[in-house]
Amino acid sequence: MTDASIKKRAPPRKTYPPRTTPLYISPSSPFISILKRVTTLLLPKPGPRERRAVKVVVLVGMGRAMEKCLGVGLRLQEEGGQVRFGVEVRTGTVGVVDDVVPDDEDEMITCQVRKQSMVEVFVTVQGGQ
Repeated sequence: MTDASIKKRAPPRKTYPPRTTPLYISPSSPFISILKRVTTLLLPKPGPRERRAVKVVVLVGMGRAMEKCLGVGLRLQEEGGQVRFGVEVRTGTVGVVDDVVPDDEDEMITCQVRKQSMVEVFVTVQGGQ
C-alpha cells in the first residue's frame, strides 16, 4: 500500500447511570455556553415548563478539548455564586478506530486502532440541593 488516506470514525460513547447527563465537548465549543448549559441542567429554573434536575453532569473531552473541559470544571468550582459545585476529574485513554482507505480501488480498506487521551469532569451540586 503506497498511497492511502485516513478516515477517522466517531469515538465510542460510554453509557452513564440514570440522572447523569454527559456533555461531549469539542475544541470549538463556546466556553460560556458550556457553563450555562451545566448550570441549567443542575439548577433548573421554576416555571411552567419545570424540568427535573439531573444529579450529575459529565463533561467529556478528548485531545484538544481536554483543556476546555478542565477549564469549565475549575471555573464552576471557584465561582459558584450562591451554589457550590463539586467537581471530580477522571483521566483515561480510549481506543479510537480509523479507516485506512487506499487510493488504489483494488486494495481493501483496513482499520487501525490508536489511543486517544480523554478526561471526564463530573460536576454535582454540593449542599443537598
